[in-house]
Amino acid sequence: MHALLISIFLLSLSLAFAAISSQNVTKQDHCGLLRANTTASVERKFVYQIFGYDYDNVPVTGMNWGRWDLLWLVKHPKELATLQKNFDDWIEELRQGLFFPRFRNSSEITDSYITIIDFDGLDLRQLFSEAVIKVLLQNFSKLQRVAGQLSYGYIINANHITEQFISMAKPFAGNFLERVEVYGTKPKNWIPKLLKKIPRNQLPPAYGGNVDFKPIVTCNFV
Repeated sequence: MHALLISIFLLSLSLAFAAISSQNVTKQDHCGLLRANTTASVERKFVYQIFGYDYDNVPVTGMNWGRWDLLWLVKHPKELATLQKNFDDWIEELRQGLFFPRFRNSSEITDSYITIIDFDGLDLRQLFSEAVIKVLLQNFSKLQRVAGQLSYGYIINANHITEQFISMAKPFAGNFLERVEVYGTKPKNWIPKLLKKIPRNQLPPAYGGNVDFKPIVTCNFV
């Protein structure tokens, strides 16, 4: 299995990064992102959230890549192009310090952020798809561009195969991954780590937070 994953990974390196095609899109009112002009994407969420703030008032963000249906996405070029464009724009706004001030209630500005990338619910068939591997590697390589703004981060619910993929991504995102702690599928091992740095009322219940938790904002990259 390890050899198969490596082969898929090496094959993906030979694929050129997909160009963003022109498309009919509209702006999401609150998030400043493009939204694909299609009803097909409504049923599938490629969600990015700002949960809240840590004890140092740094914004805590979350993406559940395990729930992103990338097998579906790579078969829908319009929606894939929208996600790639939105991801690029989001990264650029992070680099310029423009994204988080849009949602802050105070005048205090920071260009730092915290990330939680969750692989809970991942369909392992996705990691045997060349096209999906390419999208995931693209995402990691883009996150590398904002490694300097990352205060710290967590990758959680990473099973053995997911950990192998993360190791493969290090050439693309080494600086980013150096700032991220990787944890497996047992919440008892990583929830205490999160709660040492992030108040309980700033996290969803699945991450040890309060049952009445509400994120500051939820954006859909598609």
